[in-house]
Amino acid sequence: MKKLSYLIIAIALLGVSCNNSQEKTKENNAAAEEQSVIKATPEEVTEVTVADFSEKAGSLVGKPVKIKAIVDHVCKHGGQKMVLVDQNTEKRVKVVPDEKIAAFKPELEGQDVVVTGVVDELKVDEDYLMDWENEVKEGEKEPKGEAMHEGKEAGEEKDEAENAMKQINALRKKLKESGKDHLSYYSIICSEYEVLPEENEGGDTEK
Repeated sequence: MKKLSYLIIAIALLGVSCNNSQEKTKENNAAAEEQSVIKATPEEVTEVTVADFSEKAGSLVGKPVKIKAIVDHVCKHGGQKMVLVDQNTEKRVKVVPDEKIAAFKPELEGQDVVVTGVVDELKVDEDYLMDWENEVKEGEKEPKGEAMHEGKEAGEEKDEAENAMKQINALRKKLKESGKDHLSYYSIICSEYEVLPEENEGGDTEK
């Protein structure tokens, strides 16, 4: 009789233990879901301008930014880049499309746009310059220097190879004078853009 009583008590305690374990599991799952929601919160987008982009870009590599500017140039070789300018300065920002956008349309030239994307950094060191030089010597169709191309179309120079070597030598000199192991060139990988409506002379937006 006592053994039966002990067995009943043991079963009851086991049931309580299972219930407690299930409750803790539910609580842990709920906490995990809540944590995942917090982590999934979109990263804050930083607004930049063409004028201050070069100063801020170094601290924004890999982070989302938004920039409003005029499109000065769209590459006619597949629309793989466009250049944004600031009317009050000579500064420029290169923008390239992500896989979703694929290419920019030529008619964007002269338009006011708002671009959203991620800041990318191109590091130019001696290895990079050597690879570029070898590509030029081997007659590659799209040499590495194209990565820093900010307006002129390939083929506009009478002697592209000679022009490329001048750029390489100039960069080598700049790299040596900098005292650093590399030079950084920043651009924006565009995930979306909006063309702003034109303004009439009176200041009203065109409908």
